[in-house]
Amino acid sequence: RALAMAEMNADYNTFLLGRRALDRQTEKAHGVASVGTAEDIDDRLIQFRKRYCDPNDNAGLLEKVCAEDIDSATMNKDIDFGRTIGTPWTLALDFSDSEKTGDEQDVLALSSNLFGHSVFENIPDAYFENPQNAYKILDMRSLIAKRSVAQYSFDALTGMKAEGPAEMDKTGGYMKAVLDQLGIPESDIPTLLSGGEATQNGTDTDALLKPSYYAQMEVLTKKIYQNPSFYMTLYDTPANIDRKGAALRAISLMQNTDMLKSRLRSEMLLSVLLETELDPLYKEAQGALDRMRPKGEPDK
Repeated sequence: RALAMAEMNADYNTFLLGRRALDRQTEKAHGVASVGTAEDIDDRLIQFRKRYCDPNDNAGLLEKVCAEDIDSATMNKDIDFGRTIGTPWTLALDFSDSEKTGDEQDVLALSSNLFGHSVFENIPDAYFENPQNAYKILDMRSLIAKRSVAQYSFDALTGMKAEGPAEMDKTGGYMKAVLDQLGIPESDIPTLLSGGEATQNGTDTDALLKPSYYAQMEVLTKKIYQNPSFYMTLYDTPANIDRKGAALRAISLMQNTDMLKSRLRSEMLLSVLLETELDPLYKEAQGALDRMRPKGEPDK
């Protein structure tokens, strides 16, 4: 049911999220932070006032800062991980086109607040003429590399929740039938599978149901087993039971692969954390070695 297509779409959006974050932190030309910290902060502040500002925050003192026509549904979504990414099964994300959705704005705003909140200032050409500055430039790139490892877990989860391509419209109908059998109200199913943005106009046709890889795996690895009819159908012919067993083993294999990827990301995070914790000890040992070197002896 197009699960492989949804997985490829998830990987692609994960890649694009990582590329956008790297372009922002390295201040790539014509990017969101190409001029430096000041432009990046100004643009995000304008977006905050128009989309995320809650006039009740800060004891109500933000009322004069917030735009008058701000939508209450988007307030604080730039800092609310649970509402922006954690809870929805599917998000209206497709970074391969030029169309900007509300979910894309919220995800990118949250990402900017979590990782690299303040980007580096632009480095002038004259800075590279001094050889001593080379260490500072490499330290900057080292920090960006460590951030990219931390952000990869965020990007991977977000990518898995990106809505599927248009070719997956029939998949939504299948998933809708499964959830309907579980007793979930029909009015809640489109929002559950496709996120709030896909159904905000009150339309809930199967064409809008393009569940993400995350949503499909949620149904295949959990929800179908909460339906008593699943166990009743096990009283079937041996051939059908064997086919169901093969399908369950295939689903289990996919789930184990996802768990392996998650553990590999955790391993990378722990290794970077360990390296960061050891950095002061390395500098201390290097300083002691430098003091032991006889004066006038060149560095090797």
